[in-house]
Amino acid sequence: MGDGMKKPEIKVLLIEDNPSDALVIRKMLEGSTNNVFTVVDESGLEDGLKRIAKGGFDVVLTDLGLPDSCGLETFTRVHASAGGVPILVLSGREDDRERVPDIGDTRPLSECTQYGQK
Repeated sequence: MGDGMKKPEIKVLLIEDNPSDALVIRKMLEGSTNNVFTVVDESGLEDGLKRIAKGGFDVVLTDLGLPDSCGLETFTRVHASAGGVPILVLSGREDDRERVPDIGDTRPLSECTQYGQK
């Protein structure tokens, strides 16, 4: 946005226990030319849920396999706490896509062209 317009800020809660994966996600978000992403990291579900309860996030990115939760339980608990905040599920496992209930848009992130667009 070279015309002096301020880029929209998107506050992201990242719940990911693998520091390498968290770093990759941060780098990808930092590379955005359309938005400014402010990322808050948590490495476990319980700490992530505490952050969600405080509010202020535009989106939650969560891994399904965390030290204190695994699989569908992770998604279910985040979804119950998020209060309508969009949730993006992170997983390196193809079969995890089948485990998450069909709530809204369930396409892989690689199919989405830009935040908020379908």
